[in-house]
Amino acid sequence: CQDNEISWLNWDFLEKNREIHDFTKGVISFRKAHPIIRRGEFFTGKQMPGKSSEDIKWFDPKGIEPDWNDKKNIIALLINGEYALDKKNIQDSDIYMMFNASGKNTVFIIPPAPNGKKWKVAINTAESQGLDIFNKDEPEVNKNFFTVKSHSMAVLVANI
Repeated sequence: CQDNEISWLNWDFLEKNREIHDFTKGVISFRKAHPIIRRGEFFTGKQMPGKSSEDIKWFDPKGIEPDWNDKKNIIALLINGEYALDKKNIQDSDIYMMFNASGKNTVFIIPPAPNGKKWKVAINTAESQGLDIFNKDEPEVNKNFFTVKSHSMAVLVANI
């Protein structure tokens, strides 16, 4: 407990930093809405009996298994929502995350969602405020590829 400049919050900065504040609120809401990314067990990369695919699968931009020795800092992962149930015992949405830490825009091939639903854009850090995160009414991805701009990430969901 400190009552000095170390712990004081200057609330005047809230309006100045509204964009990052709203984005952070959106990410918190996204995390709360998806039990698959809050699960208490480690992902194994193995397919369990009765499931459509592995709990997690890793990809390079071409949609194949990544070369773990590659230093390009570009990777994607697919999380199968079947491996988490919500409070009503309903499986979660599938999630596809694409990370591009390189200096070039990168086209990622998008695999089909294990649940068979269409992918929608949930998060795209390269977009401006209001288009960077969606917690409902996500725009559909109508192609089997997605361009992730340099130094950004995008998250797709296939809603159940």
